[in-house]
Amino acid sequence: MGAERHVLLASELGGNLGHIGPLTVLAKALRSEGMRCLLAVPDMAAAQLVGTSSPVIPAPRWEGVEHEGAAFGNESYLDLLVQAGFSDKRLLRGVMLAWGAILDLSSPSVIVADHAPALSFLAEARGLPIVHVSTGFALPPIHGGQFASLRPGRAPLVPEPRLRAGLEEVLATMGHVAPPSLTSAFLRGKRIICSIRELDPYGAAREEPGFLPIEDMPKLVLPPADGRVFAYLDGKAPGLMGFVKALIGVGRPITAYIRNASAFMNEFLRLRGHEALVDPAPLADVLPLCSHVVSHGGSTLCHAALCAGRPHLVWPLHDEARLNLALLARLGCGVQLDPKRNETEKNSLLRILCDHALIEAAQRQGGIISERKPLRALTPALAAVRVSAGPG
Repeated sequence: MGAERHVLLASELGGNLGHIGPLTVLAKALRSEGMRCLLAVPDMAAAQLVGTSSPVIPAPRWEGVEHEGAAFGNESYLDLLVQAGFSDKRLLRGVMLAWGAILDLSSPSVIVADHAPALSFLAEARGLPIVHVSTGFALPPIHGGQFASLRPGRAPLVPEPRLRAGLEEVLATMGHVAPPSLTSAFLRGKRIICSIRELDPYGAAREEPGFLPIEDMPKLVLPPADGRVFAYLDGKAPGLMGFVKALIGVGRPITAYIRNASAFMNEFLRLRGHEALVDPAPLADVLPLCSHVVSHGGSTLCHAALCAGRPHLVWPLHDEARLNLALLARLGCGVQLDPKRNETEKNSLLRILCDHALIEAAQRQGGIISERKPLRALTPALAAVRVSAGPG
């Protein structure tokens, strides 16, 4: 019998359920093959919501960084690193020391990294096997040693040589050799892109294949006659109560999952005859029962709505969501909501929900994806981890 294989599945910058959800699905599949899994995630509350039988520990936290607070308009992945705190050598060293302690204690056979740049740099410095599994936004194409640009023509927040010099200095204090470039850590090991081309913000710049998310995706079905709306929102979003009141005023039945919702918010919905979910429901189950989706534009839900052929009303809270919205709008099946403007008014929402062109475009795009039958990322991710972990 071979040695037991240990897998560290880690996320670093992703917030809410968009990263812990896929990691728990992957961990469950890996455990069924006899591997031991440890999850390290930045949001322990989210980990409790999705539930997992694998042990979960907090990932090193970037001080003061909030997922929803990410500035809009990143030029490239370098700007995202700067916003996280990579230009602050004290902060970067603290995060990498914490990852180092986790690696020392867990001794993983392989690392699965989902939006975990500091861990990826440290894994490269230590020569540890790694598999990158994340959305297209979090795994940018790399050409000629440079991250592909999201918005060509803009200057980066901090020049690349300065970021690289800071990383070299931090790694040197930890006894490690500097990497050949800032991009090299993201080219080590297999890269599993959990975005199909329709929802990849890098579009034509991507040469590697993209996949559907790791989670189960809904089938394409006709929308229900009652026009039910599925709302997946953050209870901390500014102006949420006003938006919920406007949505209720439309007169459509609502199924809502509001993360961080107060008991009052859920009771407010229920007393008006709507369904308020306490725990997140599988998207493959809930979307076929609804005609429209309202959300903050996370990648997994954008994919699920597109697969189901559902129009998507997006209230973006961060840059990735704005990019996802732009891609949906280009396909003709996504509309932006802005609770600070008149889109929250009942009549405006009703106009969007009754837009037959939007419904037809969503069904058409869902049909295109259904005919193409793209592969779920779970299959290649499992294969990559098996190879990288070695024989068991």
